[in-house]
Amino acid sequence: MLAGFDADVLVLPESFEPDGRIGVVAILKDLGYEVATVPFMRFAPGPRDDGRRPQDPGIWHLTLASRLGLRSWRTVPIGRVLNAPPGERFAIHAEVEVGDAVVAVFARHTASELWDIGPARHLQTLRRGHRVTGGPG
Repeated sequence: MLAGFDADVLVLPESFEPDGRIGVVAILKDLGYEVATVPFMRFAPGPRDDGRRPQDPGIWHLTLASRLGLRSWRTVPIGRVLNAPPGERFAIHAEVEVGDAVVAVFARHTASELWDIGPARHLQTLRRGHRVTGGPG
């Protein structure tokens, strides 16, 4: 499926890396992408699994992949939302070279807990904690 994407930059909010098996990161690297990841939650199958989730234990990651190369990248803490299983969440801030320009790219996976306005809290924290310089006005 990933080979069918014709994109220079991909953000995968939930990529899975099974224990002891090839996961998404290895596939992306084989396709020529440079990859930045941040793990956010361990998964172990249990009796309530409905067949739609992975059947192997492993780790869920936020993944940013670029065929243009990653000049640099870092994780940016965006906080936690009450009762959200992953706990503390992070975004990825990367610099990607596009021709002669350097472009800032952000990858993030916000909480879906709407009762606590999770997505808005994560985005506000990211905005407060990161100041983008350069570019227009």
